[in-house]
Amino acid sequence: MITYFSLLNDFDHLFKSTSSNYFMDEDEKKYLLYLDMPGVKKEDLKIEVKDSNLVILGESKERSRKYNRVFNLPNFADIDNIEADLVDGVLKVNIPKLKEKAKLVRIK
Repeated sequence: MITYFSLLNDFDHLFKSTSSNYFMDEDEKKYLLYLDMPGVKKEDLKIEVKDSNLVILGESKERSRKYNRVFNLPNFADIDNIEADLVDGVLKVNIPKLKEKAKLVRIK
């Protein structure tokens, strides 16, 4: 398996904001991203993929705190199947990897 880019290894260099703690895990099929977002409710959370970036915006009205994180996604992230779940102030984002496809090149 060829790894063109490892989000886990270069993760510290990819974020553009530092407003929440995070933990990243990776296996052959996916990345798992966990962000601490205490006091944030599902309706006060927005997650989108824009220009190869995962943009996470949230607000805790109880704590008067805003969360803003932007993570650069590798080109083999399956952006159509990203899922997120918010439980007890922890946001879990599942970022599947695209299956690697090899193509033989015909030699003339």
